[in-house]
Amino acid sequence: MDPLLGEKDKHDANLAKHYSEHYMANTVNLHSLLDELKSSKKTLYHDDNFIKIEDPSLVILIIENYADVDKRKILEKTSDASKTLMEMLRICKIPQTSAYRKIMSLVQQGLLIPDGFTFSHGRKVIKYKSAFERVGIDIFRNNVTVTVQLSR
Repeated sequence: MDPLLGEKDKHDANLAKHYSEHYMANTVNLHSLLDELKSSKKTLYHDDNFIKIEDPSLVILIIENYADVDKRKILEKTSDASKTLMEMLRICKIPQTSAYRKIMSLVQQGLLIPDGFTFSHGRKVIKYKSAFERVGIDIFRNNVTVTVQLSR
């Protein structure tokens, strides 16, 4: 048996374990964020799809991510349809290393959610979608709120 092949198999198994644990941790975080958003729901414009967020920590989280040009591109391009990592890289024209880091950050924070799978070169590839279809920021005196419409 080729010793390099054995090492590669160990490496692949470790990677699979790491991403499986990472995915599960992010899914729990996503559910927490979405549950919190749904519990603070207020009807705006007579449409239940809009949620007004007043919690300062969530407002800051959303504003900081949309203020980053690359993260905003990723969120905008995935607001209407889910995309794979490679599709996001191609469409957003972001360097691979920083794009991967930013995408994983968005997933971890619950702003980019896993939305199914596709197959590429015989492998299962996760597709991601923005948690929000529309985002609005309202500043009135010293009060900042964010109004979001959840993706369908």
